[in-house]
Order: sequence, then structure tokens, then C-alpha cells
Amino acid sequence: MGMISRKLTSVAVAAALGGVAGGAVAGGFAIGTQSGSGTGNAFAGGAAAADDASVAWFNPALMTLLPGKQVAGALNIVKPSFKFSNSASTGAFASPPASSSDGGDGGDWAYIPSAFFTMAINPSLSIGFAINAPFGLKTEYDTPWRGQLTAIKSEVKSINFNPSVAYKVSDTFSIGAGVSFQRLEADLTNSAGGAGISTLTADDDGWGYNLGVMFQASPNTRIGAQYRSSIKYTLEGSVSFSVATPGNGAIKADLEVPDSFSLSLFHSTGNWEFMGDVTWTGWSSLQQLAVIRTTTAATLGPTLPGAAGATLTTLQFQWDDSWRYSVGANYNSVPRPSSDSVSRSIRRHRMTRPARRGCRIRIAPGSHLGFNGNRRKPAFSTLATLTSS
Repeated sequence: MGMISRKLTSVAVAAALGGVAGGAVAGGFAIGTQSGSGTGNAFAGGAAAADDASVAWFNPALMTLLPGKQVAGALNIVKPSFKFSNSASTGAFASPPASSSDGGDGGDWAYIPSAFFTMAINPSLSIGFAINAPFGLKTEYDTPWRGQLTAIKSEVKSINFNPSVAYKVSDTFSIGAGVSFQRLEADLTNSAGGAGISTLTADDDGWGYNLGVMFQASPNTRIGAQYRSSIKYTLEGSVSFSVATPGNGAIKADLEVPDSFSLSLFHSTGNWEFMGDVTWTGWSSLQQLAVIRTTTAATLGPTLPGAAGATLTTLQFQWDDSWRYSVGANYNSVPRPSSDSVSRSIRRHRMTRPARRGCRIRIAPGSHLGFNGNRRKPAFSTLATLTSS
């Protein structure tokens, strides 16, 4: 039972919480596809490339490079795939009910929206706002299946509201900071044997912050860095059993989503732009998730205690920190202006002048190579996004 239990915990639950750890290339249960331009650039140069208003999320210091009012949005469509292949299962998993399968494909289509706004208050001060979903997605396996004692449906959803401000200290150096209000919701179901189907639902709100800097090394080269803090949650909700209803009750679970740090390089020459990025994420802070009863309910067995304060279940993660390395290049049919030209444009901008409106639609493909600690092997991804801004 131990072998398959550990495997299912990481695949059917942990991977379910992350859904697209490979497709979105973020590791753990983060969603990396946070903007159209970022996905199209394969996440390269995220903290240094000032493509559009999505810099309000990736590095607020870059907002000082954007004139006037900017709006960007994206809808990323992802199709993860999670298939379990049985090999040497033991215990209850070795002899499931006769009608059980291996669960089919637990992945499903996911739609990940995001929206961003920036505005230059004056040549030195800019503000911005990001709305996105940094964590989430789900898996759902066909029932009955071999691993239903561990997971049937696992879903985590998040929404993040991130206002930010940036200040241009000099012509070559800018700083930025933001505050995140984030809501996290979790729904987990599994078979509890004779107690029926167990459904665990919990949610909480949390606060975090992000800091960014931008250094213009030359008119065509800049370096950017951003730190995004961890956010701590005390998820509170309920657990219910479809058959043994006296075991229903209130629960809580402490969860901390990790902090991250990105260092990026952007360089343009003629029609070409070259980008690089290194991002560290502190997934080692998430070792396990213990679900604790907060009210007294009926004891349903040795593994389903009913006392308040008792541990109902524990999900083991034991992840390592992850590192992501990205490189990318763009070719523009018309060369972009240098940062000096952009700076002069911002200084000339009059706040009484109506912002220029328009729509840009592009399909932006990109590829990525990353090393995620919880995967312990390279992960490749090729993505394409349709974005309008």
C-alpha cells in the first residue's frame, strides 16, 4: 500500500493541485501562464521585458517604461493530462473492486484569464493593477478506480488582486512595489470506504507583497529583478461523508504558498530582442498539508477520528525548491524605440491628452526548459497564446 499511496498522493492530489506544473511551467501547483506576452516569450525576460501592462505582475518597476494608459488581457487555454499506470500496487490498491479502472485521464480543459492595467501619473510615477489566478486547476478521475481511496476529484482555485506603484529614481533606475490580496479555495473528494464519498471543502484569504527593481545598463540593455512574498492561509471549511453523515464536521488546514525571486535580462539590437530569466521558487516550505478537525464528530474508524483537534488526514508533498531557466528571442518587423526614446516620450506625454486606443491580437508561440525540484528532472513545454491588448 505504501508505494502506490505515495505515488497517488503526488500525482492524484499534489499534481491535481498544480494541474499544469509542466504545461504552465511553474512547478508545484502554481500557474505560470499569467500573460499572453509572457507565455509567447516562453517566460524569458519576465522581470526585464516591458512588453505590455502585464509588468504590473512580473515587475512593477517596469511600469515607468510604459507611457499613458495601458491595458492587457489574456485567456490561456490549457489541457493537462494525468494518467495512472498500475505497477506492483500493494495493499488495498492491489485488489480494488472488480469494476475498478485505472481512472482514465484525470486532466481536463482549463481556462485561465488575466487582466492588467498601468497608468503613468507623471514622468516619474506610475501605478498599476493585476487580476490573475496564480495557483490552481484540477484533476478528476473516472470512478470507481484503483486510487479512489486517495483521490477522485481534486480542485484548487485562486484569484489575486495586485495593485502596485513604481517610481523612477533616475533615468537608469526604477523601483516598484505592490500588495496582493489573494483568495484560495480547495475541494477534495475521495472514497472513505464504508463511510461513502468524503468531500472536503475549505477556503481562506491572504495577503502578500512584491518588490521590483529595474536597471537600464545601456539604451538597449536592462536588468530587472522581482521578489514575490509567500502567503499564509488557514483554510477553514467542512468535511462530509455521503453515507456516514455523523462524521461530518468543521475542519481547518494551514497552507503557505511559496515566495519566489526572478532575475531577468533584456537586450535589443536592430529588429531583434534577446531575453533571459532565472526564477527560484521556495517550494521546500510546503512539506505536508494536515487537515485538522475543529469540531467534534462521530469517530468512523481508526483512520477517521472524530475528536476536535484530531488530524483527519495528511497530504505529503515533501517538495524541493524549484529553478526555472528561460531564454528567448523576438523579431520585430519594425525596430522598437530604445529606452531613451521611450523615456522622452513619457516626459512629453500630457495628462490631458486622451490615451490612444487600439487592439493588438497575436499568436505568440514559445518554448521553455525548466528544472522543478518536485519533478527532479527537466521539463519541456511549448505554448501558444492568443492575446489582445
